[in-house]
Amino acid sequence: MKNLAKRSLYLLSFAYVCVCALTFLPGCIEYFLLHPEKIDGGISASEIAEASESGAKIEIEESGGYRLDAAWFPVESPRATALISHGNARSLRSFRIFAKFWNDVGCSAMLYDYTGFGGSEGDIDVDVLAHDAESALAKLLTLEGVDPEKIVGVGISLGTTVSMHLAKEKKVAGVFLDGLADIPYEIHARDMFVLYPLALCFSAQVPVEMDVRSLAPLCKVPAIFVHGDADPICSYDASSEVCDLYAGEKKFVGFENVSHTPDTLYKKPDEYKAAAEQLLAWIGAPPAETASGG
Repeated sequence: MKNLAKRSLYLLSFAYVCVCALTFLPGCIEYFLLHPEKIDGGISASEIAEASESGAKIEIEESGGYRLDAAWFPVESPRATALISHGNARSLRSFRIFAKFWNDVGCSAMLYDYTGFGGSEGDIDVDVLAHDAESALAKLLTLEGVDPEKIVGVGISLGTTVSMHLAKEKKVAGVFLDGLADIPYEIHARDMFVLYPLALCFSAQVPVEMDVRSLAPLCKVPAIFVHGDADPICSYDASSEVCDLYAGEKKFVGFENVSHTPDTLYKKPDEYKAAAEQLLAWIGAPPAETASGG
């Protein structure tokens, strides 16, 4: 009986090691972390018009040669321009409300889909998300009316990671981080102790460009962190801790009894706007009364 128990333990241990090793197979980390919404043909003109009559569909050439789907929402005399990197498990069409918000505070905005998301080409890949953000920024800088000194990196959940990458590289004037995704933290926090080695295997594969705790001490541009304290997806406490690590001027805005984004915007619109205005003031954007909507 003891020999049988030992053999069973050995077999289980061997199987566990094999499962851990399998996490390093191509595509495994993407299957675990990324859950894209695919859209044949990408976002439509009518869907863009629902957010802004002046909106337009654009395309981005990603550095890997793929075409990324994107939408441009300009306003007249913009105070600044928001580059919006959206969250997981959706596509840009689910985040049009954020483009409308930034339009309403007098800023032009661009939304884009990552490689393999929405109408963008290619296969999902955690290693190209930061490059997608850089490609989107390069495209944004070619658009009319964009002041390169007044670009705000707006990150929504998953998008907070790549927005912080842009902040670290000083490619944006400031960042607005809604529902910060501390991915290594979330992987460990949601696993039981017995799965800890498996969690280690997954977290070890998170690109440094998406490790917000490593990025935070290297970011010098102003940042606003907003987070609901009832967020069941991304940790409120982890977001506050990363804010403490952030090297640049920063402010953490916590919303009581608010879930994951976009509840932050839906349930606390006045506080959300005040947080955005604080960031715009920090980057030297002109007062709201000097900008007009498009």
